[in-house]
Amino acid sequence: MSTMMINILTEPEARGLNHFCYGVTQESDIVEVFLVTVGKSLSKTLGNKINKGKFYIINNFSLNKREDCTYLRLPADKAKVFQTSKTFDLPKEKLKEFFMATKCTIPDALASPKKRRLTIEGTVDKVYELKEGATWKRRDVILSDVSTKKKICCKLWGQHAESVAGVSEGSTVQISNVEVDIFNERHQLKTTSLSAVKILTNQQRRSGDFEIVGVDLEENTSYVITECGNTFKMLKSILEKYDMSPDDLLNVMPVKCHLTLEGEEIVELELK
Repeated sequence: MSTMMINILTEPEARGLNHFCYGVTQESDIVEVFLVTVGKSLSKTLGNKINKGKFYIINNFSLNKREDCTYLRLPADKAKVFQTSKTFDLPKEKLKEFFMATKCTIPDALASPKKRRLTIEGTVDKVYELKEGATWKRRDVILSDVSTKKKICCKLWGQHAESVAGVSEGSTVQISNVEVDIFNERHQLKTTSLSAVKILTNQQRRSGDFEIVGVDLEENTSYVITECGNTFKMLKSILEKYDMSPDDLLNVMPVKCHLTLEGEEIVELELK
């Protein structure tokens, strides 16, 4: 009978009726461990037996090595899990990469393979309503890259779902230790038990009437100054609904308008 020795890296989490966690084998492979329920009476049997930081010897398992990840499947009615005092040397570099995921840009994430772990920072483009089931809750957030305008959806599971409640569009967030997923050929991200969500800036929208009296023209982004001395950033696209460019705006100044702002950036402009 084949056996495996493993060190558990994360506490088991519920996924429906099953549980999952991560571990590292004696061969230094990081594996995703599925504790599979067979019948409701066994729903937590293996989840209660396995604890973070402990070493175990297991048998009656199935192992599926794929390009994106190695999966270890432990059926509750067959697998045997033995806690042991035996140990092995842990692969420090692999664990450092696992627990401290590399910071990437949104374009990097969109080009990453499935199961890659990373840390990402982006501007909040949209926050969706909370979704809940009997054993789960999730909130999706769309993050965008300021320079490239590329966007990616991040699925915030469990406790992370509440972390962006009340966060305004245009805010900047950093989400660490998220995992790349590919669904219907589209890249997305999902939080893990090691994820953390940090709100770097929380922009509140405000609006008001202004008179623009000057423009500092740049290639894609310009800056305007109002009669009161306020300076605001403005993308070229803001004027598209009027078939105008910043140059056109310059030619008709002073311009009275109603501006909607996030921080010091114009997100909507209505000419009067």
